[in-house]
Amino acid sequence: MLKKIFSSFLSHQSVSKPLKRLLSILPTAACVLNKQGDILFVNTRLAAALGYTPEEMTGTPIANYGLTLTDIMGLLRDETGAKKMRELIKKDMQVAYISVGASYLSNGEQILLSFDEASQYNDTLGEKRLFEAVVQRYPLAVMVQDRRGICRIWNREAEQLFSRPASEAVGKPVRQIIPAGLLHALDVVSKNVTKSGHSYLAHQMTFKDSSEKEIVLSVSQVPMLDESGDIDLLLTIFEDITQRHNQEVDLLQTRNLLQAILDHIPLGIYTRTVDGDMTYFNKQSQILLAESDPKYTNSPHPNQDVETVKGYTERERKLIEEGKMREYPDEAYIDHDGHEKLLHIIKVPLMQAGPRPLVLSIVDDVTKKRAQEKEIINTNGLLSAILENAPIGLYARTKDGVIK
Repeated sequence: MLKKIFSSFLSHQSVSKPLKRLLSILPTAACVLNKQGDILFVNTRLAAALGYTPEEMTGTPIANYGLTLTDIMGLLRDETGAKKMRELIKKDMQVAYISVGASYLSNGEQILLSFDEASQYNDTLGEKRLFEAVVQRYPLAVMVQDRRGICRIWNREAEQLFSRPASEAVGKPVRQIIPAGLLHALDVVSKNVTKSGHSYLAHQMTFKDSSEKEIVLSVSQVPMLDESGDIDLLLTIFEDITQRHNQEVDLLQTRNLLQAILDHIPLGIYTRTVDGDMTYFNKQSQILLAESDPKYTNSPHPNQDVETVKGYTERERKLIEEGKMREYPDEAYIDHDGHEKLLHIIKVPLMQAGPRPLVLSIVDDVTKKRAQEKEIINTNGLLSAILENAPIGLYARTKDGVIK
């Protein structure tokens, strides 16, 4: 009925004054186009919504405001006449989301467009735009896929990491854009997230890039729920940790090498905090000090009572305060077989070893050395006694004539 009223006011080349007055008093934003898409008339409500005056918009192509003839033809072909949500460009270049309906007037020579502002839809799409902007500026590679496994967002970092532009990723199935070497592991993660509804964080994966270089990734995936609580989107974050991973491998190899070296030197090496906690000891110190298994290093010496440990901690705390290396008199220990050993210990304060200062102890088994020294002393004493009581005179002279 409204269409018939409008048509009665129209000629093919212009908009009649009665129609202009009618469109001006209607509470709906509207405009009239010719078949080429040029605006013949626009009411103040539509012009104001886009930030223009009616005079500025009249005579300009509707395409200037984000609506193409293809869009309009699609609306005209819809037999239901339902309005569709479209993006219109405002004068300040911001986007307005408006519900648009289209119908022919005057035997198909002119087109009436009517617009309804969709504030709730604008808020939702505004949040979507903000979300996309944040994802695009995120410093790690991000992919967002829908419940059908179709990529919806592929940010700049993802373009660089996978050498694939967004134009070749967005709208494509994830299986077509993720490298084959990564696809199976990612599929497992996605199934776990979809099944549990919980995020999956920092899962390590590897793949080879276009140059056959192995890339190590830390992959996290977060489910995004719709209003009903169902998973609507999956957000996947890819962090390239190749350099860090290689450094960790190198550090582990260096640590293992150092451990092998320390385990084969004939000295006992161990470290202890000022609280008495053992943080490291090598195999030789385990043998010399009758230590338990090395995996129990985070505890005081298992074969010492509380008072003994307290004595050690006081000594080591004083050593830390002095900040100097100290060499201690020989100490007696009992080995695994119950034999007494004499151990010579040197302690070195390690002030920059971590959050707590440590004391490095170097232990040398001097049992045989001290026995040999004692034997030499005894032998020398016996020899001196024999010579003193010999019935003949004995002396020794150096080549310089000095009598020894």
